[in-house]
Amino acid sequence: MTTYKWGNISETVSEGMNQIVFMKDGKVVCYLYGYPESNKFGIFFEGTDSVDNVKILYSEDNEVFDVTKNGDIVYLKHSK
Repeated sequence: MTTYKWGNISETVSEGMNQIVFMKDGKVVCYLYGYPESNKFGIFFEGTDSVDNVKILYSEDNEVFDVTKNGDIVYLKHSK
């Protein structure tokens, strides 16, 4: 696994905020930061298999998410 350090990631203001970085070919192609209510999108992970509150997903792993919608906000919840 290659480690990528990016200076734009900072500690969130409070719980419930999401920081999501999408990468392709080792470069950041999209970055989402904020509350689901502001971004209209939220993603949540169960369990403790993350390190320092960071969860890395790879497209080839075919991870499964439960998708729900509350008003105009889409929520993805990672299920094991």
